[in-house]
Formats: sequence, structure tokens, C-alpha cells
Amino acid sequence: RALEWLDVQPEDRVLDLFCGMGNFTLPLAKQAASVVGVEGVPALVEKGQQNARLNGLHNVTFYHENLE
Repeated sequence: RALEWLDVQPEDRVLDLFCGMGNFTLPLAKQAASVVGVEGVPALVEKGQQNARLNGLHNVTFYHENLE
């Protein structure tokens, strides 16, 4: 429902802060031109990158950064 509310368009670029392992990031990448996910936990960033590869998503990038 949250993804419907956002109404992401094919030309949109999305920034997902505190993205975790990509539970919203990856579905957003299926709709948007590009998505950047930023997460403070390195293991979650790695899992998000793996999930993107497994789903064949090449328009999503994950970064590890301290968001505090």
C-alpha cells in the first residue's frame, strides 16, 4: 500500500534512507528509473546488494553510511 501511495513513475529517481535489506528499495527499483538505498548496518547493505542481483535489478545502488 505504501508503494501505491508513493505513485512512483518510470522517470523518477528515489532515495531510500534507512533502507535495511531493501524491502522497499527493490520494489521501488522495479518502478523507478533509479533507486539509491542508504543503510547504517553493513550486513544489511550487503544483503540488499545480493537481493538486487538475485532479482536482476541493475538500477539500484546500496551505500553504507552512518545516518545518525
